[in-house]
Amino acid sequence: MKKILLSLAVALTAAGASAINRLPLHSNPEISFELAPEQTTTARKAIARAAEEGTMEYEIAGDPYTALGFNGATAGSRYAAAICMSADDATLFAGNKITAISFYTGVTNGSNPQMNNIIDYNIFVTNDLQGESICTKAHKATRTAFKKNTVELDEPIVIEAGKEYYFGVNFAVKTSRDFGIVVDAISRSNNDNGGWVGIYNAGTQSYSWDNISEGYGFNCISATIQGESLPVNGAYISDYNMPAFAEINTPFSIQALVYNNASNEINNFEVTYTIGDAAPVATTVPMETPISYGQEAILTIPNITYPNTGETAVKLNITKVNGEENNVVNNGIESSIVFMKEGAGFKPHVVGEEYTSIWCGYCPMGITNMEKMVENHPDSFYLVAIHGDMGNADPMKASTFNKLLYSVPGFPYAFSNRTYSYYPNSSIDEIEQYYQLLTSSLVPYGVTAEAELNADKSAITVKTDTRFAFDTDNSSDRYQLSYVLVEDKVGPYSQSNYYSGQQGDYGGWEKKGSSVVMLFDNVGRYLDGYPGVKKSIPATITGEAANEYTRTISIPSNVSKVENMSVLVYLVDTTTGVILNAIKVNSNEIKGNTSAISEIETDNNDAPVEYFNLQGVRVANPSNGIFIRRQGTDVKKVVL
Repeated sequence: MKKILLSLAVALTAAGASAINRLPLHSNPEISFELAPEQTTTARKAIARAAEEGTMEYEIAGDPYTALGFNGATAGSRYAAAICMSADDATLFAGNKITAISFYTGVTNGSNPQMNNIIDYNIFVTNDLQGESICTKAHKATRTAFKKNTVELDEPIVIEAGKEYYFGVNFAVKTSRDFGIVVDAISRSNNDNGGWVGIYNAGTQSYSWDNISEGYGFNCISATIQGESLPVNGAYISDYNMPAFAEINTPFSIQALVYNNASNEINNFEVTYTIGDAAPVATTVPMETPISYGQEAILTIPNITYPNTGETAVKLNITKVNGEENNVVNNGIESSIVFMKEGAGFKPHVVGEEYTSIWCGYCPMGITNMEKMVENHPDSFYLVAIHGDMGNADPMKASTFNKLLYSVPGFPYAFSNRTYSYYPNSSIDEIEQYYQLLTSSLVPYGVTAEAELNADKSAITVKTDTRFAFDTDNSSDRYQLSYVLVEDKVGPYSQSNYYSGQQGDYGGWEKKGSSVVMLFDNVGRYLDGYPGVKKSIPATITGEAANEYTRTISIPSNVSKVENMSVLVYLVDTTTGVILNAIKVNSNEIKGNTSAISEIETDNNDAPVEYFNLQGVRVANPSNGIFIRRQGTDVKKVVL
């Protein structure tokens, strides 16, 4: 599938929040979650009446939250969005008829945030996004943004068992500011049914499709289904929350986000879990408020224990609904938990990988929030600022990070331990919440390191010691080490700033100009090994025993000053890409670095004066132009 680059619309729906919040994975089981918000009583009764009359709406997305536009869009460019009724769901609905398709109008990103500029839409139904449509129909939409449009089909479509059905809409944008695809913004890492987006290629007269479920959630598209055999008593687990690791014989909880996939209300569920070779355990969970089709609720299974150490498979299924066998066959999830000895474990450290660029006007608040996290947690939050371009040059971009940049939906964006993703310019509270989840208890993976520069400072040798709190077989090379070189005081370069002149507190950026000359810290210069370095962890791992490994890395040419460089070591699970733990060797801790930052900083009056052009290139004898003057830590623009 072609990778599609999207822009996020600045206009939000009046609700201001999605109906369902995705459960964070691998979080602390002691942290409680509220039930997903219920619909109003009026809306719930309307759905119940519709089901009794033999009609229901097949809608897998949450409430509309925002709209998406496309980078590089021009007037007349065509786009499409679709959701998929899976073959399993089609079997449930077999014999019933699709009678209408519904979608939401988007928004024009401009002076009027409530206006939709796209009037002409086409809805379609197909069994294959690359194949012929079963039906299409043109529709004239309202100019009101985020307005639901329901289009009745000329001929109802009878649903056949075992087939996939895609319900979608396509349109042409009027301007590059037309954001035409409405989404719920609920990330689903393991479900791609609701996030299909296409770009039309006039040469091939076809759409190139990509799935955006993980980055942006599901498209707000639905189908009206009518018939006398609508499915009942069907539900599945759409997401879950269980610890990535736990101590043996110590109670923990598992939470499941369950989805009602049938036309009747659900009053109770029977949930069955199986851990390793232990016998399945079933428990009935009643609902204080019944949930209707398309609604989700969080079920908690408490006081689970297991007696054996090691990584162990966990299965969770919805076995019964309202006391009857569950009509959804693929209704559960499979995962694993690492069980470690009581009292074992190591201090966790968090790597914040921030995707940023000097041309990104929203990145200044990302820089501020991420650097504040380092300030708040200097010994356990490590920042790597990964610069990219996306068509606009950034002199701090490093090609070794390209594989990571490819998966990022836009700038600024960030990951904590490649487990939680977020927009770092939004709120430091969210970043802090993820940090607390990742550091709330000891972890079964430990990493320590020391580093030394060679005599001419052309290479750095890193010695690591990794330890595990359980025995495991690593013959598949699942666990590997990865190395990152970062540099402080890089630049000076001009940072674009969209917060200039804005009302409110934006970390002081509101008081600065639209372009701010500055030095950059924690700049990612080199990534050695992605997802990791092969054979850096032994094939057989004995719990709590030391695993030593030494790696020598040549200093890349993009490092401006070796004395400003630090090195990070990640322990990575290559099957998931998750950073299990990490350690940082700061510049002043590197052996042989006799002129580290802490030792060379002097009064600005004594520091040498350097000049750079606006592209950051050093100029020996500047004249007749605008330049960046740096003396020590003092950086400013000057006219000569």
